[in-house]
Amino acid sequence: MRELVQQRKRDLVAYKGGRCERCGGVYHPNIYDFHHYDPEMKSFTVCKANFQRSWDNIIAEADKCFMLCANCHREVHTFNEPEFNKL
Repeated sequence: MRELVQQRKRDLVAYKGGRCERCGGVYHPNIYDFHHYDPEMKSFTVCKANFQRSWDNIIAEADKCFMLCANCHREVHTFNEPEFNKL
């Protein structure tokens, strides 16, 4: 099961372009977070706890997200950057 989760994360990072959508950095797959464009559209958190769901469901949810490195994700929340937050 652990290998499935790790492979899903690698595949999802590749699907989303393989780089942070804010800074453009390329990192190890574990560094990326998935930040929802609009929290009201969120069905579930895109994280390893949910990588056992069907691939189609994971992709559908990831399509509602920016893929950000952990640092950028925290800055987006800290500074409430409007281009990454639909409130």
